[in-house]
Amino acid sequence: MEETPELFTERLKLRPATGDDLPFILGLRSNTEINRFIKRKVPETISDARDFLYKIIVLNGEGLMHYWLIESKENHELIGAISVWNINWVEKESELGYELLPAFWRKGYMSEAISAVISYSKKLGLKQFIAFTHKENKASIKLLASFNFIFLPDRIDVDVEENRCYILKNKA
Repeated sequence: MEETPELFTERLKLRPATGDDLPFILGLRSNTEINRFIKRKVPETISDARDFLYKIIVLNGEGLMHYWLIESKENHELIGAISVWNINWVEKESELGYELLPAFWRKGYMSEAISAVISYSKKLGLKQFIAFTHKENKASIKLLASFNFIFLPDRIDVDVEENRCYILKNKA
């Protein structure tokens, strides 16, 4: 698997995370508003962020993940993250994960980022994405619907009962 490349949209640069990004990663993954809809161990220290970054590097090296930080091209401010992970090369399937700082919600940034990641995924040969989102996260559900993700009522997130599963089959 290739290393995670930089991707570009009209307003955004999606780029791999580095050690210099640890304070941002800590802030993003520990943000109270974001974590209202995500069940995970909330990082508390830079060391926790470093452990997460190390996990990303290992999973990328194993061909199981691509993780990008989302940066504004206008001012180089980091605003979020997006990933394809749990890549299954046999089924050509991956999970799509994303998070955005609340100050940037409802401005179309995540739509741009998802478009870029889906386009890149076609080059990798991925045929479908799975996305889990909290049943109360109306904005995320609306975002997935805008990309024609379809609700799978029978697929359960075994880790988070409140999550709902959506699927997008890539058109070749």
